[in-house]
Amino acid sequence: ILIDQTKSGNAQALVAAVPFAGRALPLSLYTFEYPLSEPNLNSQNQLEHIFLLDVESALPSELIGVWIGDRGYARSLLLLQSEKEGRLYIIRGRGNTIITYKGRRMKLKQLKTKLNQAIRYEDVLYHANRQVRIDVIVYHNPAFTEPWYLLVPPTSRALLNAEQIVEL
Repeated sequence: ILIDQTKSGNAQALVAAVPFAGRALPLSLYTFEYPLSEPNLNSQNQLEHIFLLDVESALPSELIGVWIGDRGYARSLLLLQSEKEGRLYIIRGRGNTIITYKGRRMKLKQLKTKLNQAIRYEDVLYHANRQVRIDVIVYHNPAFTEPWYLLVPPTSRALLNAEQIVEL
């Protein structure tokens, strides 16, 4: 399930879609404007969380959704909520985010990469303060300027290998 945000003028839209025949088939759409006008809504992060829960509740129970998002969703709080709720995700990380790997504090972009090879780094603590335990798949396609840092839950190891994650 692809998640993204777009805007047109003052209108913002959160979109959930699935790939189908080379296109993105919409599943759900929330629209809003800034400042948020809902009385019980404190932030866009809260709205995004509600959006994910609403889409998940509409999925068939036998289906396991894999949420795929860009760097805008690489927030430690969202990853922590996803861990608590058992959500499977693939989120592209930001290279300058502070992580801890094997006791060493570094930037995400300091994880080693090899051209055209997906490397899985297990048990990475993501974020300087919140320290969310994740796995990171690093993949560098030479056609792209920089490698992909794909953030995934540790529970994904049993379901998807590093190459499958890159394919998605």
